[in-house]
Amino acid sequence: ADRSIARTRASGLTQGEPAIDSSQLTARQQTMEAVKKKQLEAAEKLFAAGDLRKAKMHVDMAVAMDRSGACPEAQRARAAYRVLAAANSNKGDHYGVLGVAAPPGGRPTKESHDAVKTQHKALCDAFEADKSSAAVAGALKLVKQAFAALTDIRKNEGAVPG
Repeated sequence: ADRSIARTRASGLTQGEPAIDSSQLTARQQTMEAVKKKQLEAAEKLFAAGDLRKAKMHVDMAVAMDRSGACPEAQRARAAYRVLAAANSNKGDHYGVLGVAAPPGGRPTKESHDAVKTQHKALCDAFEADKSSAAVAGALKLVKQAFAALTDIRKNEGAVPG
């Protein structure tokens, strides 16, 4: 009896709840995938309408439903909305757009330059995989602009060349 209770708890079922067979699990997974897709579509429509806050909320719901991490579109959209939110809240904060801490004193260092390059590459790799989303395309454009601004030696006197 103790083993069946342990298996029930491990499976996430509560006492008295019927076990789910594999065909039901597949149907449940398909339903969750459809709901995640609808959340992402709603986010895209809200983004097109200019409501970034609500669009991000829908993306966050899609990510929350993706417990297994099997929906890279949701993760990519979340990263895009973080970039877009950073660009909206802190105009001109290129470090914030890339999600990198600004160097102390505002002068670029070798470490900050390396962090900028690493984060730029990671975000571009993630965003370039999804060309269909306007939000992701917008975020990719902002990431490239931030990188260009932070690595332009003429603008950042004393910057460490790459």
